[in-house]
Amino acid sequence: MGSRIVARNSVGHRVEASNGTSSVVLDMSKQDGGEAKGLSPHETLLAALGGCTAMTLRVYAARKGWPLEGVELVLTHEKPPPGAPPEAKETIGVDATLLGPLDAVQKAKLMEIAQKCPVYKTLLADLAIVETLVG
Repeated sequence: MGSRIVARNSVGHRVEASNGTSSVVLDMSKQDGGEAKGLSPHETLLAALGGCTAMTLRVYAARKGWPLEGVELVLTHEKPPPGAPPEAKETIGVDATLLGPLDAVQKAKLMEIAQKCPVYKTLLADLAIVETLVG
């Protein structure tokens, strides 16, 4: 199943991205020349990963009948520092808090399941981006 988003530049650096039903506003930070009127592109990427992970965990816990009451994820994105070796990679950190009376085995399984969310898998896939000028 594929996804389709239309991203349109509106004012300055601001962009509205829509699937036809819902939309989100993206903007650059003030230090990068934007007005900070929305999430930055990297923040949006982190939000997509966090949202997908939280949904995946809730669905899995519900199927198992586990008492997961909520998920809180703090996501960070870091680039290698200047002068880092060429093999240094950008990193995304995910600090997870699983709310509810879960035991250690359930928490460990949920952390394993977090890596099965579709956005997580896409980020680690051998991904091709195909650009076509249509107008």
